[in-house]
Amino acid sequence: THSGTFALADVEGRRVARATYVTGAQDGNGVGKIYRDLPTRPSEVYIRFDVMRSANWSPHPVLDKAGYLHGAQDPTGGGPVFWGFGRDTFWVYRQGPEIGNSNYGPNRANVSVAPGQWATVEMRFVGGSGNGQVHVWINGQKTHEYTDINWGSSTWDAFNGDPIWGGNMGIFVPQTMYMYFDNAYLSGR
Repeated sequence: THSGTFALADVEGRRVARATYVTGAQDGNGVGKIYRDLPTRPSEVYIRFDVMRSANWSPHPVLDKAGYLHGAQDPTGGGPVFWGFGRDTFWVYRQGPEIGNSNYGPNRANVSVAPGQWATVEMRFVGGSGNGQVHVWINGQKTHEYTDINWGSSTWDAFNGDPIWGGNMGIFVPQTMYMYFDNAYLSGR
């Protein structure tokens, strides 16, 4: 099953998916959704996309989530792995009651991605309970390489491209802003 609710927009000569964050909306709520079941339950997932936050972007104090994966062994479909921006830096974040919460920031190189600039993000996730991995490249430069991660699952069951401004902290979007996506690719094995 897959679904999508992004609007289309013309940005810099490109026809792209646009997620809109409306002034006054509370943090922690998704603003667009592209959902894809992964029925083969792959142990490795590769995700690639171009992303740009609008030039007037006001970062959330925690994390601006661009999407997440669900581990296949979590009965609630939770225990997700999020990715997104903490200010101008790309992060991966593990969350779940069984596996705890962990931030995975750049440990190879820090490639800054300022609002108003396109970036190409590539991610490779390997499932595992103690032997999982994540690898991230920003604009072709490897920024993240983590091994021996407990994802709580050895396989993945769903991709969710659901941009969320921050977490449930009672903060409100200060002005209407956008996150744009283009050239998305997802594969698993």
